[in-house]
Amino acid sequence: MSVETKADIGPEQPAVAVAEEVKQENGNHEASEITALDKKLIRQVEFYFSDYNLHRDKFMQEHIKQNDGWFDMNTMLKFQRLSSLCSEPGTILAALKNSKNKLMEIDVESMSIRRSPSRPVPENNAKYARDLVKRSVYIKGFPQTETIENITEFLEDYGRVEGVHLRRLNNPHVGSAVFKGSLIASFSKLEEATGFLQAPMVYYKDQQLEKMSKEDFQKSKEEERAAAKGARKSKQQEEVDDEDVELSFIHVSNLDDEAINHIDLKNLFEEMEIPVFKFFSRYEKNGPEGYIVYLGADDRDLAMKTLSEKHEGAVLQVKAAAKVQFTTMPDEKKELAEESYKEFRTTMLKRRSGNKGGRGGGRGGRGRGGNRNRSHGGGRKNQQIKFSDGEPAAKMAKTE
Repeated sequence: MSVETKADIGPEQPAVAVAEEVKQENGNHEASEITALDKKLIRQVEFYFSDYNLHRDKFMQEHIKQNDGWFDMNTMLKFQRLSSLCSEPGTILAALKNSKNKLMEIDVESMSIRRSPSRPVPENNAKYARDLVKRSVYIKGFPQTETIENITEFLEDYGRVEGVHLRRLNNPHVGSAVFKGSLIASFSKLEEATGFLQAPMVYYKDQQLEKMSKEDFQKSKEEERAAAKGARKSKQQEEVDDEDVELSFIHVSNLDDEAINHIDLKNLFEEMEIPVFKFFSRYEKNGPEGYIVYLGADDRDLAMKTLSEKHEGAVLQVKAAAKVQFTTMPDEKKELAEESYKEFRTTMLKRRSGNKGGRGGGRGGRGRGGNRNRSHGGGRKNQQIKFSDGEPAAKMAKTE
């Protein structure tokens, strides 16, 4: 390669000076142990050029096609995580010359690096994907404030780590991309991943970590999704089956606190070990009277019996309302309660039906308004949990 000009490198770092600096640095390194900074620089640069990252980093994929795969240090120092570790090209190049992984090729005169042609990137096919899953583990129990650098350094006691995906939760109330304390780590060899999983107890800062293979983690998530889907179907079927069940009501009066809602009464009944009801509402918005719905008379009767035994006249305090009273449903109120509950059920069933999606309509459908960019990240599905190695967005912002 041709030697870059002073203008290419920057006014304070002439190519000859930096090349000499690398030689001096390298001489010093040979006479002493590799420093902690060297290890971090090697780990970070080799991550950029790893199979793991090159299969997913579009910027690296495009740039590696240019100039026979060489990256000058000006470009490398635009990578935020690397530049935060060290901004001196000579120090970075000298550290890389001491790497035992033989992944990188270094051109000191032009201050450039590339992945060694003797280590071609494997094809990103189904076989590679299967192998990567087998070499990957799920780990839970890290502090939510922990950094990816510290976690990677910790895991390298068990083997060479190719990449770490922090599992993140988007929460608008506390800020986006909050680290959940769990992650997926990929080791370079299957034996390393197996050894980590077989370690009897693994602690990180006095906290025992939960761990399993990525394969087992994926299976557990599939089972959770299937269970949740079954629960939703059961609940929807239960809503439909309401029409075939005799509804029973309890009349509630003296609701002097407008803040009293379904959850408040539900929690109260659970504390008193009273059968949980189906629904609570007021006849009118913020009105002083309301009703509770039971599916069948047996639970309703047991609820009234328990309320009367534990509280004289079935009168008790709920929030700021001191004398909330529960009684059997008066005849003159029963029809109003039935109509109110019927209207609620109709609204909820329509809402659920409208959210099912499908061809031509609904959320995620293929027709107008459907999500046509799911494969390109345009969809909203799976946005709650994000995976990140902590850099790509920041890196692209600086290099574009």
